[in-house]
Amino acid sequence: MVAVGWLFALVLLLPLMFSLWPQLDAMRLFGIPLSWLAVVFIPFPAMVFLAIWQLRRAEKPEDQA
Repeated sequence: MVAVGWLFALVLLLPLMFSLWPQLDAMRLFGIPLSWLAVVFIPFPAMVFLAIWQLRRAEKPEDQA
């Protein structure tokens, strides 16, 4: 449940980040706005990390048995 909470927080904080820093749309890297890059390179690696973390947490009780 904790991993799901972190995932929701991550997804809900991205729009807040864009509203606090609207200049991310004007800044470009290789012709792509930084806001678009943030949508790709922030949530997906974080989701992979959360999935691995949750898997290890789920396997821990099984290993102790």
